[in-house]
Amino acid sequence: RFRHQLVHDAAYDSLPKQARAELHERYADWLAQALTDRGGEVSEVLGWHLERASRFLTELGPADAHGLKVAAAAAGQLAAAGRTATGRGDLPAAANLLERAIALLPATDRARLELLTDLGEVLILNVETERARRVLDEALAAAGRTGDHGLAAHATLGKLELRLDSPDRGPDRYRADVQEALSVLEQLGDDQGQSRAWRLLGLDSYLRCRIGRAEDEFQR
Repeated sequence: RFRHQLVHDAAYDSLPKQARAELHERYADWLAQALTDRGGEVSEVLGWHLERASRFLTELGPADAHGLKVAAAAAGQLAAAGRTATGRGDLPAAANLLERAIALLPATDRARLELLTDLGEVLILNVETERARRVLDEALAAAGRTGDHGLAAHATLGKLELRLDSPDRGPDRYRADVQEALSVLEQLGDDQGQSRAWRLLGLDSYLRCRIGRAEDEFQR
């Protein structure tokens, strides 16, 4: 226990980075077991401790297998917290958490690339159009390099969502592009992606005042 925050900070800063990394990691392990029934409620706290552990390990030298494992665990917890924040409508918090998760993963890691599409969707919802476009462009370029059709379809849907309000979107071409991505996602059995594609089709129909068709597409 500390009587003052400055004493706490001095004690913390006096610990070697290796010790701090170990303590953060051990505390995260203990907390995950102690609060196993709390689910997503503790993801942000777990992510913060593992993120700190990963940062100290990185400062001590090149990442080894253990360091990469800690970073991946931190990213997983922060990503889960980010999705929870999205669900409750806290978009700035969601973007912050997803960006931190992305920063922890190697550039070519598929989990990182998937998080880019999640972040792009959050930025679109938060009307941060230019940032969303940059993030989705990065995801789409990576999908092209790796030949990952599922990732490309998700990134494409994000780009199409950015076009939804454009006066020159060309409704017929727009729908064809969405349906092309939908076809890929159906082949992959990607329910989340299919849901997003049907939502875009429903929004397009709604904007064209075809309400009955929009209802059907939203129901799908």
